Amino acid sequence: MQHTFIGIDLGTSGCRACLIDDDKNLLQEARRAFPQPSIQGQRVEQDAAIWWQAVTSVLTELCQHPAAQSLVAISVDGTSSTVLVTDEHYQPLAAALMYNDGRATEQARLIDSVAPPEASAVRSASSGLSKLLWLLEQFPDSRKMCHQADYIAGKLSGHYVSDFNNGLKTGFDPESQNWPEWLSKLPIPAGMLPDVYAPGTLTGKLTAANKSRFGISNSVYIVAGTTDSIAGFLATGASDIGDAVTSLGSTIAIKLLSPVAINSPSEGIYSHSINNAWLAGGASNAGGSVLTALFDDATLQQLSQQLNFEQSTGLNYYPLTKTGERFPENDAGKAACLSPRPDSDVEFLQAILEALTAIEKKGYEVLAQKGAPLAKKIFTVGGGSKNIKWMQHRDKQLHGQVISAKHSEACYGSALLARQGFIKMNNKEQPSND
Repeated sequence: MQHTFIGIDLGTSGCRACLIDDDKNLLQEARRAFPQPSIQGQRVEQDAAIWWQAVTSVLTELCQHPAAQSLVAISVDGTSSTVLVTDEHYQPLAAALMYNDGRATEQARLIDSVAPPEASAVRSASSGLSKLLWLLEQFPDSRKMCHQADYIAGKLSGHYVSDFNNGLKTGFDPESQNWPEWLSKLPIPAGMLPDVYAPGTLTGKLTAANKSRFGISNSVYIVAGTTDSIAGFLATGASDIGDAVTSLGSTIAIKLLSPVAINSPSEGIYSHSINNAWLAGGASNAGGSVLTALFDDATLQQLSQQLNFEQSTGLNYYPLTKTGERFPENDAGKAACLSPRPDSDVEFLQAILEALTAIEKKGYEVLAQKGAPLAKKIFTVGGGSKNIKWMQHRDKQLHGQVISAKHSEACYGSALLARQGFIKMNNKEQPSND
């Protein structure tokens, strides 16, 4: 019997979902846009009801596909560090603080005073833990907290739990697989933090009410999900130690599968646990945002056709849109450098792309210096992956084989997690290499 699986991605601008089969074939996609979050300075909020409305809409659409009659598992990913507080019945008490909300500066300082050095993922004002402390001050009657993916998976199953990856920036320790003792030094009420499971673990079933809502008659399992960025990593097919993914979007983000955890705040590195391995990496502030600030799309395409990486420009740029860098060096005072500017726009563009490649290369080298393996295969996603000449230059400069990923949508990665969880339950194959 052929089974099908659904992955749901709650991204920055909307909800995407897809239906796949046992052979990982993409059968159908559905998406709904979110209205813009409420933004006031450092405050970025969104009503969680918006997420649920979008999810019910995409699931209704996907479940009309004939293959959905064989649906057996669903998994959900969400934006990292998006946090919601609720009452004891999981009814939201306020709008969710979004992943890029940075208001909790005082709470971040409190965390920094009690957290051990290795807890690098919780120290910023945008961490899930900082946001939770801020919300608890404003809403002292809060009884439960949920990350974005937790809340939607809970609405589907009635069982509100979290996963290793969403829990990381709220203080969960994936090495001990527990909420650590040092969190007791913070004013977090008992029972507030959720139980946490490894991504790909079966955590519940679709409720009878939801089965009726979506026209499903058979049992459907809910599988612990992950963050949107890790779901995007999984979507590429990267699965072996030494496999890596570079995202060439508005910033350069790299992730590498390592047998050991790599955590180094001074270099902006932290590690997620996934499939019995560690996903180590970091994100630079340099990336495509510099290019879009300097060139329109048509000009970029035209100039890219004239690039000649066989002749180096010799220019030592560091392309940032503003002061400050996170990775491969964590330097708040790092200055942008885009001068001297040559007369030729082609040479100017090439110098920027050379610099971005050098930053990516240094990122992988820093990971290797910290104990991670050298990258063997580097799957590439994001808009930059469409620049063929840049891809060829990266292939020559980087240690690993550079590959354009066939799939990069986070919802596809979550569908793979749903499939993995179901397979694990049936012991048909080893999920760690799936």
